[in-house]
Amino acid sequence: MKPHTKTAVALISSLLCLFLLASCATPNATPEKAIESLENEGYTVKEKQVAGLIHFGEGIDAAFEASKKNAKKDITDKLYVIYYESNSAADTAWKSVEPLAASYRPDEIDEGDWLVRKSGRMIFFGTRDAAYAAN
Repeated sequence: MKPHTKTAVALISSLLCLFLLASCATPNATPEKAIESLENEGYTVKEKQVAGLIHFGEGIDAAFEASKKNAKKDITDKLYVIYYESNSAADTAWKSVEPLAASYRPDEIDEGDWLVRKSGRMIFFGTRDAAYAAN
């Protein structure tokens, strides 16, 4: 390969990696911003009582559920977001939440369209479209 070709290939590879990282859907870092983003996109947001979420682990700071009818796909997009008091509380909870979150996927939603992710002190799961709307 010519030196310029190697440089071009490396540059294109780097740009593709950056594009993939930027396309990952992660809700906003604070519950207030995520809720505002979802409401601006037409989602109905219900804040959850922390006391009722004991099966999602200890140290929960805030939690909410969002939903919106998706006419194009004939499904209801849903997103569940749980903010923990610290990264370590989220890390500890992740071990039990990850398998539990899969059971929240409605039958009409394809497995490939259902995200279950942890980011910092936040765990979220739901449809891909809803996760993008929370950005």
